[in-house]
Amino acid sequence: MEKETLNFIGNGSCFNTEFGNNAAYYKEEQGKRLLLIDCGESIFERVRKLKLLEKAEEISVLITHLHTDHVGSLSSLIYFCQYVKGIKPTILYPEKEKLEQLLTITENELGTFQLVDPSEYEKFPIEEIRQQHTKVVGAYGYILEGSVK
Repeated sequence: MEKETLNFIGNGSCFNTEFGNNAAYYKEEQGKRLLLIDCGESIFERVRKLKLLEKAEEISVLITHLHTDHVGSLSSLIYFCQYVKGIKPTILYPEKEKLEQLLTITENELGTFQLVDPSEYEKFPIEEIRQQHTKVVGAYGYILEGSVK
């Protein structure tokens, strides 16, 4: 990727819906690779309106935590990738077992997405930092450095 820029899709909180859920993305200039940061309830609709998926051949989603304002439309994105794009998105989250449970409950078929620990992602150097969000939710901050390979 050349000249990556972090672009925000939404900057509202869980209850500040007029600004959309917190989410951002990096997209290479040709639009073939997309790294989405979080995919809350309002984000899939905004991603479609921004036409971020049209040219995308490789889609990765970096998840900060599993509250619905951060993963609420992740299943819709996975379904879209499977049925419309014919691709398997990569979902990045350190607690892969918990996220797999969530995606299985929402009836995403195993094999239609790939779960990867962010620290093991080879296409973009990511450093994960455990955060305290609530007493029961595992939350992570990330440092993104370098260029997408």
